[in-house]
Amino acid sequence: MGGGPIEWSGSDSNIKVASEWAKRNHFKKKLYSALQDYVLTGDGYLGVSVLTRKAFFEMYSSLRKRFPISSPEEFFEKLFKKSPTITYPRELFVLKTTTISISYDKHGRIKYYVQKVDGISQPIKFSPDEVIHLSLNNLGHDIYGYSPNW
Repeated sequence: MGGGPIEWSGSDSNIKVASEWAKRNHFKKKLYSALQDYVLTGDGYLGVSVLTRKAFFEMYSSLRKRFPISSPEEFFEKLFKKSPTITYPRELFVLKTTTISISYDKHGRIKYYVQKVDGISQPIKFSPDEVIHLSLNNLGHDIYGYSPNW
């Protein structure tokens, strides 16, 4: 599965954090899986587990009932002081291309990604911030990629 290690640049501490994160998340394996879909179908998708704006405000709404927090900004500031990496991606996961469709507006801006998986009745929605979309050979203004292999 590929040659040598992934090369990082930046400060030693940032390189250490990125390398540990990549190892913990099996980044190379997941990236190669997404790239295989990308080459074969024209699209590859990686889901990103992050603290989204929606999740942050849901957390704020439930906690403000129990704690004296005056504003979302104050809450985020306290949360960020305790855990400065809170906004960093926690995990990556491969989203199989054949299970993904994209909902977009009349201008071609992506509203959300939808995953429909056999055996699960409810489709899963992802915000654009939660998906890394690798798109090959976009023809015109198409949001989906194109592969000559497909």
